[in-house]
Amino acid sequence: MARRRRLNPTSAPRYTLKAYRVHYMPGLPESLVMNVAMSQSTAWMGRFGQFNTVWEEKVKPLLVQENVPQALHGLYRGFTNEFLSKVVIKGSARREEIVDKWTGLGLRRDILDRIADVLLELKPHTEAGGGG
Repeated sequence: MARRRRLNPTSAPRYTLKAYRVHYMPGLPESLVMNVAMSQSTAWMGRFGQFNTVWEEKVKPLLVQENVPQALHGLYRGFTNEFLSKVVIKGSARREEIVDKWTGLGLRRDILDRIADVLLELKPHTEAGGGG
């Protein structure tokens, strides 16, 4: 069984080391490689934290309220991450596409719609008429 990945005190340093190894090439100044690795690690931590906070504070309580079996929480988390990424952040997909996809995978549409509503509240309303 695969281990469950969790953010812990060693996550950022391990990711920084991994980024350093990816970018290191003989002849490049070590300080430059380290700056790139640190910047990449900071960006990664920011995104991970955002997705994890939304899950823990907004979506998971909704699933508990709806008595969704914990065995299905991973699928709903997958929906949450994809919806956040493709609809809320990038705008590369429409709400209906993502909801239809995950409904086809056996998740309840009413719960997916509630999660989508919660996630769309996070979207900055910069365009005329708001987002959604």
